[in-house]
Amino acid sequence: MGQRVALPVRTRHERSAGPPQASSHPLGGQAHCAVGAFMSAVPGGAPHEGATADARLALRVAQHLQRLHVATLATVGPDGPWAAAVFYAHDGWDLYFLSSPTSRHAVNLAHEARAAATIQADHADWPGIQGVQLEGTVQPLSGNAEARARDLYGQKFPLVGKLAQAPAAIVRALAKVRWYRLSTSRLYFIDNTRGFGHREELVLRAGAADT
Repeated sequence: MGQRVALPVRTRHERSAGPPQASSHPLGGQAHCAVGAFMSAVPGGAPHEGATADARLALRVAQHLQRLHVATLATVGPDGPWAAAVFYAHDGWDLYFLSSPTSRHAVNLAHEARAAATIQADHADWPGIQGVQLEGTVQPLSGNAEARARDLYGQKFPLVGKLAQAPAAIVRALAKVRWYRLSTSRLYFIDNTRGFGHREELVLRAGAADT
């Protein structure tokens, strides 16, 4: 267990069984507040020599979320479990995505707001696998929260942020979607580059991402 410091995270190390375009800050949006003391002491987002294990893990997770673009979202509904790939933007440890309200995962979320997601690059070799596993609750957004989601999404995916330049089919499709936020309550980082099955938990302090 990593030592708790003045950050919204601490770490727990475990062993698990078995084998674009982006905004400039690795935490996404205003997420630098989530690890404020650490990030303010790290010019350019590079960990300094005295950084704690907590802060180093937070930065690795943030860089992973920034580098990748697609999450596999797991939901459950009246017809059972389902998984769907969604393009996401993030703010802190929370994910923002858009979907048709009639899609199976959106219907499931209207039935059960709890969800889980994984985010990883495709690898042909097990030693290179890195990925995020997380769980939380999903809420549809409106008003200022929806505007915030659109802004974050537009920063990561400029085509969405510049609708005046988007193809007509994209504009029509976006008029029919709803915006969602997955508020993360638990998060693990899998990193086989540090040993087979290496897994660390980033324990999130309540409200950290809303700081």
